[in-house]
Formats: sequence, C-alpha cells, structure tokens
Amino acid sequence: GLKWNDFWFKTEGVIDDYKPFLINEEKKNKWQSVLEDCPEQFDTQSWLNVFSSKYPTMTERTGKQWLKECSESPMANKLSHGLYKKNLRLITESDMDEL
Repeated sequence: GLKWNDFWFKTEGVIDDYKPFLINEEKKNKWQSVLEDCPEQFDTQSWLNVFSSKYPTMTERTGKQWLKECSESPMANKLSHGLYKKNLRLITESDMDEL
C-alpha cells in the first residue's frame, strides 16, 4: 500500500488481499442510483423504500445487502445501528466555484 507523507507517496508494503479495495463500476452505479434519492442522513427503512421503488423485482434482503456493501465503501458511512450518512456527492461544473 501507499501512504501519503508530506508531498510524496511512501511505499508501506504489499496488500495481500486487494479485492475489498476495488469496487466495480456496475456496483457503484447501482448504489449511486439509490443514494441520490436518499436524504443526506438516512436510515435503513429510507434506503429500502428508495431501493424498492427503483428495483421492484428485487428482494428486501438484496436491498439490505447493497446497503451493507455500500456502507463498507467510501460512498456512505454507518453512523450507528440503522443510521447512515452519504459520504460522497456528485460535483458538477456549477459546484466548482464553491470548492
């Protein structure tokens, strides 16, 4: 792995199991499609409501699995049991002046 050290990256070693650090584009797009309709801070039921409206043929269990995986990624943070917060937001050209 690499570690940021002042203005340089420093090699710390080799990661044995790198797969948890890689998320394929399809999964990110699925999670994003649900996240974009959730409030900034949301609970499990809010996620499941959005999930079931966007993917009516999929089960509640699948929705909960997606939420679990999404909360283990940089896209959402788990604040406490059943409570989550969006971690990443879409930045558009009009938002660039605010950064």
